[in-house]
Amino acid sequence: MKTFAKALQLSQNKNATIFIEDYNVAASGAMVIGAGAGSGTLTITSADITRGGASIGFGQDTQIIRSPAGSTAALFENNQSARPVTIDDLSFQGNGNETEPLFKNTANAGVLNLGAKLTVTGGGNGALDIKGGAVSTTAVSEAESSMPVTITGNKAYIETVTPSGGAPVQKERGAVAFQGGSLSSRVP
Repeated sequence: MKTFAKALQLSQNKNATIFIEDYNVAASGAMVIGAGAGSGTLTITSADITRGGASIGFGQDTQIIRSPAGSTAALFENNQSARPVTIDDLSFQGNGNETEPLFKNTANAGVLNLGAKLTVTGGGNGALDIKGGAVSTTAVSEAESSMPVTITGNKAYIETVTPSGGAPVQKERGAVAFQGGSLSSRVP
């Protein structure tokens, strides 16, 4: 499969894992999970099938999802609440020029699990923008607990705020915006 959208379409209404290898954002677009994602659980993780079918082991060949030069858009968006999504063993790398955070969860409900060895780095306008739902950084095994979620090297995101009776003002915030929902973290 060449695009995330096609893999997502084929995974509808199933418990599925989408394996990512050599993902080209310029050719395939950002990874967006929208309202038509169906049901069942979804895991998105790294793969390397160029080694003759030999198992590579979790965390040994993490795939990198890079912002194309000049891109200002997010690399990942979850805009649905019907399907629990887990993302692990992937690295999302910005180009420093983004006007949106690299990683967005705009669903009002639902579950997004930021799993082991997820890295979000280099974002030009923040790393994560979480607007709702249940977000978890829970490791599912002892081995995974030694491979944490890493958010590093991202510029603070800029938010435009209009005070009562005043003119709009831009405020610099942190690299992570969490606006509603719940956040949990657990190590086995």
